Amino acid sequence: MRGDAAVFCRQPAGGPFTVVLCDPPSGEPSAGVVALLAALQRAGGLAPGAAVVVERDRRDAELLAGEAARFLAQERRRSYGVPVLVYLRATTEPFPPWP
Repeated sequence: MRGDAAVFCRQPAGGPFTVVLCDPPSGEPSAGVVALLAALQRAGGLAPGAAVVVERDRRDAELLAGEAARFLAQERRRSYGVPVLVYLRATTEPFPPWP
């Protein structure tokens, strides 16, 4: 994908996707990453059961999994020193609409 991730997540072309790889910039808050993934799911871009892999700093990996727990289940983590790959699976239940 080229361009603004926020725009793409709100209007995903070519989805729903069964595999999503995220490598956000260092220092990007986990809450922002989860918000983008939630927008992608709300827009129909995440297929039920989709595999989502997110690279995070090891200090942020736990926060990511906790915030995403409403619509992504953590399957495993792989640490490579400071970077961690967090493997998540989209739940089969649709994400609730915006309040």
